[in-house]
Amino acid sequence: MFKNIISVMVLLLHLSAAAFAQAPPQLDKTALQAWQGSIKDLTTRENEIYSALKNANEAQEEKLELELKALADKKLQRKAAYVTANPNSSFSVSLVSDELLFMGNYEDGTLLFSKLDGAIKQSPAGKKIEERLSILKRSAIGEQMLDFKQNDMDGKPMKFSDFKGKYVLVDFWASWCKPCRAENPNVLRAYEQYKDKGFTVLGISLDDKAESWKKAVMDDKMPWPQVSDLKGFKNEVSTYFGIQAIPSTLLINPEGIIIAKDLRGKALHRKLATLFKTAESDKTLNDSISKMKRPERLKWISDYITRHPESASGAYFLSEFLKFDYQTTLEQKEELLNKFTAAAKQSAYYIPMAAALRRKKQLQPGNMAPDFTLLQANGKPLSLSSTRGKYVLIDFWASWCVPCRKAIPHLKEVYAKYKSKGFEIISLSGDQMDGSWKKALEIEKMPWLQLVDDFPAKFSPSRVGSMYEVNFLPFYVLLDKTGKILVYSGNEKEVEDKLESLLN
Repeated sequence: MFKNIISVMVLLLHLSAAAFAQAPPQLDKTALQAWQGSIKDLTTRENEIYSALKNANEAQEEKLELELKALADKKLQRKAAYVTANPNSSFSVSLVSDELLFMGNYEDGTLLFSKLDGAIKQSPAGKKIEERLSILKRSAIGEQMLDFKQNDMDGKPMKFSDFKGKYVLVDFWASWCKPCRAENPNVLRAYEQYKDKGFTVLGISLDDKAESWKKAVMDDKMPWPQVSDLKGFKNEVSTYFGIQAIPSTLLINPEGIIIAKDLRGKALHRKLATLFKTAESDKTLNDSISKMKRPERLKWISDYITRHPESASGAYFLSEFLKFDYQTTLEQKEELLNKFTAAAKQSAYYIPMAAALRRKKQLQPGNMAPDFTLLQANGKPLSLSSTRGKYVLIDFWASWCVPCRKAIPHLKEVYAKYKSKGFEIISLSGDQMDGSWKKALEIEKMPWLQLVDDFPAKFSPSRVGSMYEVNFLPFYVLLDKTGKILVYSGNEKEVEDKLESLLN
């Protein structure tokens, strides 16, 4: 495994040289030396671990890899402290950029980027980081997987949604990639062990020659589905996720949520063993408690987590409960998630819940609304920030949404009542068909601003809807004159009550 790590690192350096363009062209050598000195204890121990991995047995290897992760967390904490203390430093920008190279780390990169000064964020280097983060968010833990479509080896189209209900390892590879080929036997062992338990692999080849691709599949005896658009490193799916180096993997749960990335070697087997150990035994028990009334079921789950905070089973029960529950508050969710410890926090059930909670908290009243720019019906762009100075209601809707259409007459009354008092509405459509959207606009004749969301790729979730964590329609976000969120809700009455208190 250690040799494989080295091979991967070499390939990453070769393929990802262009990624270094994100960093400032000139580094502060004094700052660099000071930084290297501040983490010398961590890098020294990392080097010791890499040496020890050469001769480690399985148990030792697992322990050493956990220590590597702990060291990485400590290094991130020191980076965050440095950037916080030096928000205007060009070297701080380089530290943030480091998190975004190769496969990239959206969560850590976002944390560090948030600590940069506003002027730095608006600089060319800052804009490049922001652009890279927006791409990496698509493959962040807890995100919905893109429902892409590419052709298999017989030229027949295959969609990712064809695998709904299974755990899927999406494997980005190529026939010419030596580390990829070296990893294929390991993936094959995982496939053979778990294929009858609801697991499969979907290979996405970054080849540009069909013959080379098909020969490698046959030579490596890969029995799982394979797709490619034969565009090499311009493959539409790998480009969508910002993948700059291979091998690279995404592990998707049966609901289509990304739960892990870049699993290789024994780490892949450990993850799958944890998943399927809990999945089989817990499903029967969950079927039983799902018959309880909501309060009793929530109490049962809370008590279970209290008794077994380290168990992934508790995370599974909670995730199943929250799938169809819209009454549990953010505070209640946070309290429940804070009970978990140790291995439970690494489970495929806990990670998406924690990620969703973090995103939702950033959208609660008092936070700045994420800015965006979209097209109006006349084809001209409009930015949310251009409406500053007014109270703004973002109305997420779609032409096909019956409740949305029924709400429009009352929205017209609200608009007429408050328009003269500095109130504006932006209706943001989730329509993918331009004709349907414009036809609805003609029928409804809404006298306020109209925008249509965009979709980064075919079959993908909408960009701004995803940014605002909109999971159902209609949905409303009310902003104050500075762009801060006042109301974040699917309840129109909450919006009206807030406007009443502000403007009457």
